[in-house]
Amino acid sequence: MGLHSRHCDGRLEEWCETRRKLNWERYMDWRERIIVDPKIVVGEPLIKGTRISVEFVIDLLARGWTTEQILKEYDHLTLEDIHACLAYAGELVKEEKVYSLPVGR
Repeated sequence: MGLHSRHCDGRLEEWCETRRKLNWERYMDWRERIIVDPKIVVGEPLIKGTRISVEFVIDLLARGWTTEQILKEYDHLTLEDIHACLAYAGELVKEEKVYSLPVGR
């Protein structure tokens, strides 16, 4: 089961068809490209075979860098590595929950 496949139902059929056409799963299996090892950079998620963190790549994108700029500056990375960083971050965001706590008076 690929990432997001659980969301493909009748209400999202158009989105699902677009995803299938783009072969979404080939970019989204971040587990093949992202490692988390407590012995390497104290367990920070890294692109396999590098010391470049997922956080760093996401930060570059957030600052307006294009994938082309990242690939030019860090020529040992691939487009799939960048997509894996985004997929990893996406999964974390999906799992994040925020709860209101009553404040005592």
